[in-house]
Amino acid sequence: MKALHVVLPLLITFAVSGCSEQRNESNEELMAKIEKLEVEIEDMQQNLAALEQKTQLSFSVISSNPFLDNAFEDFVFASDEFWKNTVDVGVSECTKRCSADAKGRQATCNALPDGDEKIDCRNDSSNKAKTCNKQC
Repeated sequence: MKALHVVLPLLITFAVSGCSEQRNESNEELMAKIEKLEVEIEDMQQNLAALEQKTQLSFSVISSNPFLDNAFEDFVFASDEFWKNTVDVGVSECTKRCSADAKGRQATCNALPDGDEKIDCRNDSSNKAKTCNKQC
């Protein structure tokens, strides 16, 4: 903690002295960069507004033609988590299948008598599970 009290003022001093040095860039170049950044920020804000509008439109279409017509459906489709945190169900299903297959192979391996054959069976099962999960 004491070292932090020594290092922190030094870092601040270096930062301030670095900021006070004159740069080779002229004011026009800096202004051009600032204007470019402002345009990029405006574009990003427009993209965000378009996404929000698309989300609201999607919700209005779903809520006008509800699947189940209940409060839970309204809650799910209206929540930000539903639209922003998508899940790839295909990967989940593939991983479940790999896990189930691995459990079946492990059960077969467990039925074998102790020895090299059982060890080889488990290693083979583990390698097949890894390969299956990588393919997902």
